[in-house]
Amino acid sequence: FSPQKKFNNKNIDYLFYYRIHSNKSNIFLFNLINKLAQDKNKIYVVGDKFPNKNVKNLGNLKRKVLLNYLSRTKFSLNSGENFYSLFALDCISNHVRLFIDKKNYKKKNYFPSNSILIINFNKFTQSYKKIKDIKKIKNYFLYNFTLLKDKKTNLLNCIRKIYNF
Repeated sequence: FSPQKKFNNKNIDYLFYYRIHSNKSNIFLFNLINKLAQDKNKIYVVGDKFPNKNVKNLGNLKRKVLLNYLSRTKFSLNSGENFYSLFALDCISNHVRLFIDKKNYKKKNYFPSNSILIINFNKFTQSYKKIKDIKKIKNYFLYNFTLLKDKKTNLLNCIRKIYNF
């Protein structure tokens, strides 16, 4: 897998990681998936079975299979509890634009700013409108995931300090 690879065949509108667990933002995610499915979007769910016949449930997948699906996905949502979840990192490395709850957004991060879309999980109607508006932009850009020069320099300096280069 190469993060520099171009992804042109983005034929999945949304892919969500859905897990029935007390730490997950299940109410927002549950409502969002149902509303997006009602609007005839192409939605895939990994993890636990989602109870909607208009959603394609993939179940638990091996990571290699998940990466293949992510390479075909336009958008996803990062659950509220962990900004740096493995799922979020896999999404970003596969050029999936990721919706993030504003209270969990880290201003200091090493992700391209156009890969992170900030919404408010506490305001469903406002967030859903923003999600719909962003999806309407037909020519959303696929971007090269090279780190910005200053962020790249900071990251390299941190790595050098840790490993005493």
